[in-house]
Amino acid sequence: DDDRFRVLAFAWDQNKKVKWTDQAISYRAHIKQWLQPTCTTCGLHVFTRYRSENDLYVASVRQDGLVTIKKKLCGQYTTLAQKQFGPISLNTWHKLKFSAVGTRLAFSINEQEVLQVTDGTFSWGTSGIRTDFVSVYLDDWTVSAL
Repeated sequence: DDDRFRVLAFAWDQNKKVKWTDQAISYRAHIKQWLQPTCTTCGLHVFTRYRSENDLYVASVRQDGLVTIKKKLCGQYTTLAQKQFGPISLNTWHKLKFSAVGTRLAFSINEQEVLQVTDGTFSWGTSGIRTDFVSVYLDDWTVSAL
Protein backbone atom coordinates (compact mmCIF):
# COMPACT_ATOMS: atom_id res chain seq x y z
CA ASP A 1 0.00 0.00 0.00
CA ASP A 2 1.94 3.04 -1.21
CA ASP A 3 -0.65 5.70 -0.38
CA ARG A 4 0.29 5.91 3.33
CA PHE A 5 3.57 5.62 5.19
CA ARG A 6 4.37 5.90 8.91
CA VAL A 7 7.55 5.31 10.88
CA LEU A 8 8.36 5.91 14.56
CA ALA A 9 11.67 6.31 16.38
CA PHE A 10 12.21 4.51 19.67
CA ALA A 11 15.29 4.86 21.85
CA TRP A 12 16.37 2.38 24.49
CA ASP A 13 18.72 2.82 27.43
CA GLN A 14 19.62 -0.27 29.46
CA ASN A 15 16.50 -2.13 28.27
CA LYS A 16 14.16 0.76 29.15
CA LYS A 17 12.35 2.87 26.59
CA VAL A 18 13.57 6.48 26.64
CA LYS A 19 10.79 9.01 27.25
CA TRP A 20 11.97 12.01 25.23
CA THR A 21 10.80 15.36 26.52
CA ASP A 22 12.26 18.31 24.58
CA GLN A 23 12.88 17.24 21.00
CA ALA A 24 13.06 18.32 17.37
CA ILE A 25 12.20 16.11 14.42
CA SER A 26 13.02 17.00 10.84
CA TYR A 27 13.08 15.39 7.42
CA ARG A 28 13.27 16.36 3.77
CA ALA A 29 10.56 15.40 1.30
CA HIS A 30 10.63 15.52 -2.50
CA ILE A 31 7.05 15.18 -3.77
CA LYS A 32 6.73 13.43 -7.14
CA GLN A 33 2.94 13.60 -7.27
CA TRP A 34 -0.20 13.73 -5.19
CA LEU A 35 -2.13 10.48 -5.52
CA GLN A 36 -5.59 12.08 -5.34
CA PRO A 37 -6.54 15.25 -7.22
CA THR A 38 -8.43 16.86 -4.33
CA CYS A 39 -7.90 15.51 -0.88
CA THR A 40 -8.18 17.05 2.59
CA THR A 41 -5.99 14.36 4.19
CA CYS A 42 -3.21 14.27 1.57
CA GLY A 43 -0.06 15.61 3.15
CA LEU A 44 3.24 15.39 4.97
CA HIS A 45 3.22 14.97 8.74
CA VAL A 46 5.64 15.04 11.69
CA PHE A 47 4.89 13.55 15.12
CA THR A 48 6.30 14.62 18.46
CA ARG A 49 5.64 13.37 21.97
CA TYR A 50 3.98 10.37 20.38
CA ARG A 51 2.78 8.09 23.21
CA SER A 52 0.46 5.91 21.16
CA GLU A 53 -1.55 6.21 17.96
CA ASN A 54 -4.26 7.79 20.15
CA ASP A 55 -2.12 10.28 22.11
CA LEU A 56 0.31 12.57 20.25
CA TYR A 57 1.08 15.92 18.65
CA VAL A 58 1.25 16.17 14.86
CA ALA A 59 2.25 19.01 12.54
CA SER A 60 1.10 18.75 8.94
CA VAL A 61 1.18 20.46 5.60
CA ARG A 62 -1.58 19.37 3.27
CA GLN A 63 -1.75 19.22 -0.50
CA ASP A 64 -3.87 22.40 -0.52
CA GLY A 65 -1.27 24.27 1.56
CA LEU A 66 -3.11 24.25 4.90
CA VAL A 67 -0.61 23.93 7.76
CA THR A 68 -1.76 22.61 11.14
CA ILE A 69 -0.58 21.61 14.57
CA LYS A 70 -2.98 19.15 16.17
CA LYS A 71 -3.25 17.24 19.40
CA LYS A 72 -4.72 13.74 19.41
CA LEU A 73 -5.95 12.85 22.89
CA CYS A 74 -7.76 9.56 23.53
CA GLY A 75 -8.19 9.17 19.77
CA GLN A 76 -9.80 12.60 19.22
CA TYR A 77 -8.01 15.30 17.20
CA THR A 78 -8.08 18.95 18.29
CA THR A 79 -6.61 21.63 16.03
CA LEU A 80 -4.33 23.83 18.13
CA ALA A 81 -3.22 26.15 15.31
CA GLN A 82 -3.64 26.41 11.55
CA LYS A 83 -3.05 28.76 8.65
CA GLN A 84 -2.81 28.76 4.89
CA PHE A 85 0.81 28.40 3.79
CA GLY A 86 0.32 28.00 0.06
CA PRO A 87 0.62 25.03 -2.28
CA ILE A 88 3.58 22.72 -1.81
CA SER A 89 5.65 22.53 -4.99
CA LEU A 90 6.21 19.26 -6.77
CA ASN A 91 9.68 18.05 -7.81
CA THR A 92 11.56 20.09 -5.25
CA TRP A 93 12.91 19.30 -1.79
CA HIS A 94 11.07 20.64 1.28
CA LYS A 95 12.41 20.44 4.83
CA LEU A 96 9.87 19.95 7.61
CA LYS A 97 10.76 20.42 11.28
CA PHE A 98 8.56 20.04 14.36
CA SER A 99 9.96 20.89 17.78
CA ALA A 100 8.60 20.55 21.29
CA VAL A 101 10.40 22.48 24.02
CA GLY A 102 8.58 22.75 27.32
CA THR A 103 5.01 23.59 26.34
CA ARG A 104 5.99 25.36 23.08
CA LEU A 105 5.35 23.50 19.82
CA ALA A 106 6.78 24.97 16.61
CA PHE A 107 6.50 23.83 12.98
CA SER A 108 8.88 25.02 10.26
CA ILE A 109 8.91 24.48 6.51
CA ASN A 110 12.14 25.19 4.63
CA GLU A 111 13.71 26.80 7.72
CA GLN A 112 10.76 29.23 8.10
CA GLU A 113 8.66 28.90 11.26
CA VAL A 114 5.07 28.85 10.03
CA LEU A 115 3.16 27.89 13.18
CA GLN A 116 3.72 27.83 16.92
CA VAL A 117 1.43 27.13 19.83
CA THR A 118 1.62 26.43 23.55
CA ASP A 119 0.09 23.23 24.96
CA GLY A 120 1.06 21.18 27.99
CA THR A 121 -0.99 18.03 27.48
CA PHE A 122 1.98 15.77 26.66
CA SER A 123 5.39 16.27 28.23
CA TRP A 124 7.15 13.21 26.76
CA GLY A 125 6.91 10.64 23.97
CA THR A 126 8.70 9.48 20.86
CA SER A 127 8.68 10.97 17.37
CA GLY A 128 7.85 9.93 13.85
CA ILE A 129 6.89 10.87 10.34
CA ARG A 130 3.94 10.06 8.11
CA THR A 131 2.82 10.69 4.54
CA ASP A 132 -0.70 10.35 3.13
CA PHE A 133 -1.66 9.87 -0.52
CA VAL A 134 1.58 11.20 -1.98
CA SER A 135 4.37 9.70 -4.03
CA VAL A 136 7.43 11.10 -2.27
CA TYR A 137 11.14 10.60 -1.65
CA LEU A 138 12.20 11.02 2.00
CA ASP A 139 15.70 11.85 3.21
CA ASP A 140 17.67 13.13 6.19
CA TRP A 141 15.26 12.12 8.96
CA THR A 142 16.72 13.50 12.19
CA VAL A 143 15.55 13.20 15.78
CA SER A 144 17.31 15.49 18.24
CA ALA A 145 16.91 15.62 22.00
CA LEU A 146 17.06 19.27 23.06
